[in-house]
Amino acid sequence: MIESTINAKTRGIAIRELRFCVESCGLNGIGKRGLQVQAKSFSEENLLENKGFHLDLIQAIILKMNGDINKYFKICGSTALSRKSKDLIEERMAKVQKTSLENDNSKFSQESNKTRPVNRIEQPLASHHVSIEDKEESSASEKTSEVADGPFKFSFRAIEADSPPKSASPLSATG
Repeated sequence: MIESTINAKTRGIAIRELRFCVESCGLNGIGKRGLQVQAKSFSEENLLENKGFHLDLIQAIILKMNGDINKYFKICGSTALSRKSKDLIEERMAKVQKTSLENDNSKFSQESNKTRPVNRIEQPLASHHVSIEDKEESSASEKTSEVADGPFKFSFRAIEADSPPKSASPLSATG
């Protein structure tokens, strides 16, 4: 279809479909002869949009070859690709490799940030803070002590050694 049609839009559709075949089926979706025909078609293509479709297809093919551009050039042969076409392919694959390296680096930094513990220095509370132990020591003679920091009021009751602890019943609520 790519080499037999004169309609540029039909070629564009065929190139895109061929790329989907390569992405889903692998290199068997295009075959060696298909690679050679596609390379020749890419070199002869005049429409800029179709050149972009060809580059997308070639990128998918080379990625299926584990990124080996030389292997692609060898399969296509020296007569199928012009020097300008080879340069365009090399530029595209250089961009792909650069973006994949950047993505790998950003993934690595994101993963290392996730696994790295965050060191936080806990600062002591304000000077008016009184710990429970300090409050219990200062109010040993008092039965109840209160702390009024902010809008809430807390009371701490000293537990006597003789008396059993009082348990609050859920049914008897005061307040």
